[in-house]
Amino acid sequence: MVKEMAGGLVIALLAYTGAASAGSVCDRIQSAGATPASLLTELSKSLTKIADENGYVAYVDTPKTAVWTFTKPGHEAHPSVVCRSVIANSDGSNSINMKVLCIGTDAACDKLVADFNRLNRRIIDDLTRQQSK
Repeated sequence: MVKEMAGGLVIALLAYTGAASAGSVCDRIQSAGATPASLLTELSKSLTKIADENGYVAYVDTPKTAVWTFTKPGHEAHPSVVCRSVIANSDGSNSINMKVLCIGTDAACDKLVADFNRLNRRIIDDLTRQQSK
């Protein structure tokens, strides 16, 4: 389940590193010719792996405050990649910019997105609680 995958580490990382700009590094998912495999090959050379469990492998791009999560073989939505970055809104709240490239079936991709949306809500809730302390 996605929310179990390095949840505490991702929350701590995103809270610590601040917020990304609106022009996100995640936009690379939409570049011409991008595939989950090509992005994994490229990013795994330069980013730090933060998780490898539960059907996922994740890398962090600390300067750009992004977390790249790739499905592993055997995952129902494989091959897929999800990139997320925290955005600081002008009202002081945070949101998460998320881009997904999913090659699985529609049902598997819908479930992948729903799982990450739940995780994103948990991260935002945790960030909001930390900011109100």
